Amino acid sequence: FSLRESDYGVSPLNMYIAYDKDLFELSLMQNMLPFSLTASADAALQKIAVKFSALNLNLFDIVKAKNKNLLIHELKSCSVSGDYTAVWDRTQNALDYTAEGGIRAETRTLGKGGLSFNFAGDLSAVRIHSIDIDSLLLSAEYTGSFDIKKLRPQGTALIRSVRLPNGNRISAELYMESFENESLFFIPQLYFGENSLTAIQLRLIGDGLSRDFTFEAFDYSRADTAGPGTIRLNGSFSAEKQKYLQAQFSAENMFADSTASTAAWFFSV
Repeated sequence: FSLRESDYGVSPLNMYIAYDKDLFELSLMQNMLPFSLTASADAALQKIAVKFSALNLNLFDIVKAKNKNLLIHELKSCSVSGDYTAVWDRTQNALDYTAEGGIRAETRTLGKGGLSFNFAGDLSAVRIHSIDIDSLLLSAEYTGSFDIKKLRPQGTALIRSVRLPNGNRISAELYMESFENESLFFIPQLYFGENSLTAIQLRLIGDGLSRDFTFEAFDYSRADTAGPGTIRLNGSFSAEKQKYLQAQFSAENMFADSTASTAAWFFSV
């Protein structure tokens, strides 16, 4: 996918540039569009700062696609709001950033959807005050943090609705904890239709893209007959250059009819 000048057009923008001794400043804006972009570079402090602010800015008012074969034409509209900052300190090799705002979009396939967020962080971790997504495929919110270097989340996600390819929906609360060399993902109950799976737990051991894992879930639909049904999966995987997955599966007290009905609910067309 490539863009040529004949594929798009950019609206005229006002640019302001100032230079005084060690300080360089640049501002971009457009009188008819609700946004501003400022950047500054301080040679003495060896810092670069960027700030972007917008209020319901329709991105297509800035960049207009001319070629109807472009993927961008899947988007009927896309607007951005909020305040965004980033500061790079060369002496400390440090990047700090904040974002508080949202994105609203409408596609020809999935209709309208929105994403709102409020987070701040650096190169090591992100502190997430809130992320909320509302769309046809997914409706959920998350609060917590994420360790970038170790790829470890911490926090709580309320999954209001996930739409499966067959149109059915699932919902759950997801709790994430990380400690020492492990990450734990726990769902008290996963709801699908009138049924549910209980105490779903995934434990990841290790750092980076290679991990050991254990997974288990319980089905109490026939607990009064033979105790709860149990599914367990243990193994390891790597998503690095040499990818692999190895696992061992076991099940106890799983009835064929309940297993078949659950599979049909998830995978039927």
